[in-house]
Order: sequence, then C-alpha cells, then structure tokens
Amino acid sequence: MSASAPLDCLVINLTRFGDLIQSQALFHDLAAHNLRAGLICQENFVKAVPLLCHVEQVWPFPGPSLLRELDENWHLALNHVTSWAQDVQSQGKARMVLNLTSTTSARLLAQLLASDSRKIVGFGLDDEGFGHNHGFWSTFLAATSARRENAVFNVADMFRLMASPLFQEANPAFHGADLRAPKEADLAKARDLLTAIHNPGTPPQGFVAFQLGASSPKRQWPVASFAALGQKLWEKARICPVLTGSPAESALEADYASQTQTPYVSAIGKTSWTELAALMTCVQLLITNDTGTLHLASGMRTPSLSFFLATAQPWDTGPMLSNCLALEPDLPCHPCGFGEDCSHQQSCLTAINPEQVATLVLAKLQGESWQQALARTGELKARVWESTRDDDGLATLTPLSASARSDRTHWINAQRLFWRQFLDALSHETLAAPSYSSHFSFSSHATKLLNAALEPALHILAALNEQGKLLGKSPQAGTLFLRNCDRLQTQLMTSPAVKSLGYFWRELRSDYGQNLERLLCATRIFSLHLQTLRDNLVYGTDYA
Repeated sequence: MSASAPLDCLVINLTRFGDLIQSQALFHDLAAHNLRAGLICQENFVKAVPLLCHVEQVWPFPGPSLLRELDENWHLALNHVTSWAQDVQSQGKARMVLNLTSTTSARLLAQLLASDSRKIVGFGLDDEGFGHNHGFWSTFLAATSARRENAVFNVADMFRLMASPLFQEANPAFHGADLRAPKEADLAKARDLLTAIHNPGTPPQGFVAFQLGASSPKRQWPVASFAALGQKLWEKARICPVLTGSPAESALEADYASQTQTPYVSAIGKTSWTELAALMTCVQLLITNDTGTLHLASGMRTPSLSFFLATAQPWDTGPMLSNCLALEPDLPCHPCGFGEDCSHQQSCLTAINPEQVATLVLAKLQGESWQQALARTGELKARVWESTRDDDGLATLTPLSASARSDRTHWINAQRLFWRQFLDALSHETLAAPSYSSHFSFSSHATKLLNAALEPALHILAALNEQGKLLGKSPQAGTLFLRNCDRLQTQLMTSPAVKSLGYFWRELRSDYGQNLERLLCATRIFSLHLQTLRDNLVYGTDYA
C-alpha cells in the first residue's frame, strides 16, 4: 500500500481467534461502503489474517513481548509501543479508528493512534482519561458483555453495529461473512490429511469434522460422547470423523483414540489456520463446541452442529451461517454466569445424548431439514436452535424444540426489538414512539416479574422528566436530577432480567459527563421506549 493511499478506517481487534474471524462481516460492510480498512490484531493470530477479505493492511500488536518488557523496564516498553504506534500512523494515515476491544489497554491504544478522540468509533477514552464509548452500540456492548441473559445479538453483528457511525444510513445491510477461498496448496494439504485414516478398513463414504476442545474444559462436550458419536456415524453410514484442534489439544486425541474402535482422521496440530479453513471445505459438516473453528467453518460456508455448554450460549457466539444447528442443555441453570462455581456437578456436559446427535446428523446428511431430523430423535434433553437471519439481516435463532419456546426466548426477542429501536432513536435524538408488530406471549408469571422490575423504573423516569424541566432554573434541580439518576440505575440493576438496562444507563451517564441537556433528552427517549415495552408486555398477556 502506498503512502498516498490513506485508510478510511483502522480496526482494532485484540481479542481471540474466533472474534477475529467474526469481524469478517464488518470488513464486508466497510468495503460495501467504499471504506478502505486496516487491522490491528494480536501477533499470535496474524497468520489467520489472510483468511479475511477487504483488509488492506495488517499490523500485529506485540502483546506478549510488550508485557515482558513492562515487567523488566516500563520506560523501554512505553518507548516501544509509542514508536510502534507512530509507525502505524505514518503507514496507514487512517481517517478514523474503530476499536472493537473494551479493555483499558485497547482504549489507550485507540487514543494513541487517533490522537483526537473525535476520530474514534467504539471504545475509547475521554479528555480526562476515563473510559468513553463512542457510539451507542458500543455502550450497549459494554453493558451486556458479562450478563448472559441480556446478550441477545451475535458478536459479529455487534461489531457491525458498532461501526454504524461510519456509515451514512443507520442500518447497514448485511453484506455477508464469507472468508477468502482457500488456495490450492492448502486444499492439497487438506486432501492429504484425509487419506491418513486411523484403523483403516472399508473406504469412508464421507467426512465430518469433530472439534473436541474449547476455551475451557467446562465448555467441552465429553470426549466419550464424541467417540460414541463417531462410532455411530461409521457403523450406520461409514462417515469418518476428522479430529481438529491445536497442538495443545493432542491429549484429547489420545483420549478419543482410547475410546473408539472405528476409523478416524487426526488433523490435531497438523494444520495452519489457512489449511484448517481448507479442511472445512472438504468435510460435510462440523460438529463442535463453541470455538473459533465454528466461526471459521461458517466463513467457509460449511454447516455445523454446535454445543453450547456452561457459560456458552448461541445467541451471542453462535454461527453467522444460516441453516446450522445449535444445542443447549435444557437445564434451568444454563447458561451459567462467568466466574461461577457449578453446584450441579457439571450436568450440562452429559445432558445431550450422543446417539440422538448421531440420528440428527445422519438424517441431515441424507438431505432432511434439521426440523425433520429432530423428529427422528425422540425427546432430546436440549434446547434446539436453527441459525437464520431476521428482517434487518441480523443473525438470529429459530427454536425447533418445545424447550426452546420459553419465556427466556420471548424475552430475548423482546430485547432485540427494544434495543434496535431505542438505540436508533438515541443516535438521532428522535422522540418518536417505537412500534411492535405484535404482543409478546409471556406467561403470567414472567409478566409479573418483568412488570415488577420495570414499573418502579418508569416512576423514577417520570420524575426525572419533570425535574428536567427545572434544570437551570433551580439550584436544587440539578442535584435532585442526578440523585434520581442513581436511583434509576440501582432499581434496574436489582433484577437480572433488566440488569443490562441499569448498566447501559450507567455507561450513558458516564459518556454524557456534564452535558445534562443531552442526558435529559436521552432520559425522555428512554422513558418513551421503556414505557412502550412495558405496555406491550403487560397488555399482551393474561396478566392485564
């Protein structure tokens, strides 16, 4: 890239491999709007960047080496990171910085690269060095990232929505999430791997990939279950499992080998990122835990069946590709919160039966729909979801099992509608009533609980609106207004179902700082949208 061709946008994504792959939809959006984009990512993931389309230039961030230097000599580390940022600035000359990572270090980096906070979209700092979210979708992500019941949008879509201030229209259309097609050399390596079958016998009739590992053992479907599944697939249809994973997961392969007598292929530790992507195009299906491999398969248009266990749930980290299947254990404790100890002996790991999964997979491979395949399994102790897209082009899930059609599902869909309209109204400071095409079908019990959380908040918002009329006219008005802002935050945070509203309100107050006029405008919009949501909940059920 020549120095005379500055970038329109420099994207900072310093998270995991899966999140890096999930940013592909964002780069497609940027390209569709004729915006030239560069990328800053962790240096240990830079070899995966060739998979991404529409990335003009990449700068690996030397995180591990920088941390070592900080321990040894922080002055030297500071000089190195400053020099590194200056090189990025001189080479990219980016007009805007889009920071997708909420950590303090990433916010500092964004500020260093942009030099002016007005050139930052996403997570940044204010002029006094405090965290500041540039864009309401960034505020939303900051408010919901650790609250499982309120994380209702796919991470890939969150990245896209965070970038909306860069676009002319408020709702950018979905332009795809496909990764770059594999090179012939990578395809040749993948085909060679498939010839190295353990326990060879009768030639296989096809291949299905198994991703045995996950980011944590408590999020892994047991190896014994994978082995039982692989045996059924081979015995019934001569479908050969292909084990995928990093070199660190070689122990899982040994465990699998000790529990199976049927053929399999091992690709664990034998592929680069691009070779793994090529391998995904050579299999009929990926069966996986919630991992980066799942998102890699989606980007290669390989369908998947995925398990979401412990803290994992498909609403925020599920596949972007439509017509994939996601399974959650049908347990009242699922998904569990981050950092919580399990008091149920990790029963979620064994809730999903491998024989029933085999029935699902075989029916799908024979050309049936997931719904038809599910009818063959008998009662499955799981919430079953099929990935699809909603009318706005955002990834969503269609419930296929009765257990997935619950108050929890209705509340997730209600929140999706609420946030889409509320955040758009905030962005344009529009005081127009939101609309819902139909009432939500909550049970009476769920409606009572939600109303008990929302009704007091609405009373506080009404008081805030009245007190706002006196701002600037009475010396006590501002103090009372801010005091009730605190009350609103506390009230919303008392209920897990609406806790994200409390965190959002806290983030919004911080972002507006001392601008009480804009905060009052946001209060009026919040009041209008929350009242409409509450009325829809109450008057759409027998609670009314």
